[in-house]
Amino acid sequence: MWRAMLECHHAQFITISLAYHLRSSTRTIEADASREILAQLLEEFKCFGLSFDNWINSHTSYVESLNGWLQNCVLQPSDRIKALPAEDLSRTIKVFVSELCRVMKQQEDKELQEKQNLSGELNNEKTKSKHNTIEDTSEDDYAHLCCIHESLTKVLSQMTIFSKASLKMV
Repeated sequence: MWRAMLECHHAQFITISLAYHLRSSTRTIEADASREILAQLLEEFKCFGLSFDNWINSHTSYVESLNGWLQNCVLQPSDRIKALPAEDLSRTIKVFVSELCRVMKQQEDKELQEKQNLSGELNNEKTKSKHNTIEDTSEDDYAHLCCIHESLTKVLSQMTIFSKASLKMV
């Protein structure tokens, strides 16, 4: 699964890069059509982001549930009985899942901070674009495309990094 995700993100990255280079060489698309395309792209990214968040939340819930089950249902070894291999294994699994939960919580905090930084950057870009004049619409469109290209590149490179890290965990 992780390998397929990595290949998918890599293919998306290449497609976005090629589309950007084709777009920069042919700037004849009408402004209304390009705005409509950008609006549709933004909507698709919102949908993608929500789906990815739901996917991450589902896996987080699964790991937390597994951790809770292990903590509550696996019996602690008795002091009177020598530790059996199965008990050692259950302790190891408990430690692993607890550590996995801790790492996932740290990752969530880090992602939340990155989202806040990104939303701040987007707000700055919006305020900058409000101050531009209407006369520079073609230059603004090109600047927005450059900004979108950079953002897409960042998103897809982060997804590639995530996929590689997930592949290493398996």
